[in-house]
Amino acid sequence: MITPFAIRWLRGMPHWLASCLAGLWLLACPVKAPAASPPAAADPADEAQGRALAAQLRSLMPAKDLLTSGRLLVRSPEGAIRAVPVRMRIEVQSDSATTSYEAFSSSGDRADYLAISQAADGSRAYFAAKPEAASEPPARHPLLDPMIPFAGSDFWAADLGLEFLSWPLQRIVRSEMRRGRPCRVLESQNPSAPPSGYSRVLSWIDAEQDQIILAKAYTADRKLLKEFSIDSLKKVHGRWQVKKLEMRNLQSDTRTQLEFDLDVPAE
Repeated sequence: MITPFAIRWLRGMPHWLASCLAGLWLLACPVKAPAASPPAAADPADEAQGRALAAQLRSLMPAKDLLTSGRLLVRSPEGAIRAVPVRMRIEVQSDSATTSYEAFSSSGDRADYLAISQAADGSRAYFAAKPEAASEPPARHPLLDPMIPFAGSDFWAADLGLEFLSWPLQRIVRSEMRRGRPCRVLESQNPSAPPSGYSRVLSWIDAEQDQIILAKAYTADRKLLKEFSIDSLKKVHGRWQVKKLEMRNLQSDTRTQLEFDLDVPAE
């Protein structure tokens, strides 16, 4: 996928595929995605390095609280764009952090809600809430399947939570240049992935800055499903934060840009 996710790993932001990623995709024509080639035989050293790198990335915690507004720009296969106002809040505790996303309807009501709680060991828990008036606090309940879209966009809850970094199989498959930067390519696999989700993610990680700059998600039958990229960043509280990122679904020929204003002071 997990998130459609480049200066420094975005500590003040949930990482997906900020997690993540390369230039803006503006092709309007349907794209036929090539099937991925079968992976080479696993090397124990590559697997050990992959597990260590995934653990390092998923354990990064936001530095401080942040509140910002923004928008989802959801593009249909026909080219129509639907704008959805969103608000993101990061709350940092002593040994955990919670990032919440709220999407709003044209009338100002809360149309969707997602919260991702990250523990000090890097584990994540997902929470959702039913649509309701924005003045009411969200009545949260556990979200058991994170492979669902947020606010009808191409960003799934798993994308925004970088769930693939918690999958059981992690390994370094190669080193190569990407966007002029030396990268390690991390392969993450989930052997028990549901048919509707994806079971393999390749992510290009800057070898010097330990930041994901590109990620590609594949289905269980090894077809490329989604690509995630970062388009721009902004320095907030002395740290680089994602300002605009994009998720592209190659099988549905849809794409979503997630833009943040990053001009709302933290509470």
